[in-house]
Amino acid sequence: MLRIAQGAAGLETLAGFALGQRWVIAADRRSLRRLAERSVFEPEVAACFGALAEGEALAAERLGAFAAACGVDEELAQGHESLPGCQACPAYIAWLAPGGVPADVVLALTEQLLGVGRLLRGDRRGTATDVCRRATRPCSGTRRHSWSRAGSGPD
Repeated sequence: MLRIAQGAAGLETLAGFALGQRWVIAADRRSLRRLAERSVFEPEVAACFGALAEGEALAAERLGAFAAACGVDEELAQGHESLPGCQACPAYIAWLAPGGVPADVVLALTEQLLGVGRLLRGDRRGTATDVCRRATRPCSGTRRHSWSRAGSGPD
């Protein structure tokens, strides 16, 4: 990721990134839409998830052109298997979508996105595993839920 952020990544790296994003974007979009639906009584929270889902829709629209510019054709795309680690954050969001308290999920996703930013700057504290581990830690000043502890599922 750092090489991409620095503009030093080769075409093969960018193609791999594009191939992985096909799965990530679709999964995140579904989860964010579900969270927006569950937040009907909290309009600000619903708007946040709705805006994030719209961002994923925009990314999905533009991904095809990016992938094509990286040399990805339909045959390559159909034969691509995503690496397991590439699914950690989408799996985390999907895990929160049906049972997480929506306002708390906003905080957790904010922490996750901050971790991704650190990863892009080359900060090793921003690895996917660390990002998800930090995001499942209870945020200071919020109520503690059993789902917010790493290793436990939604109640």
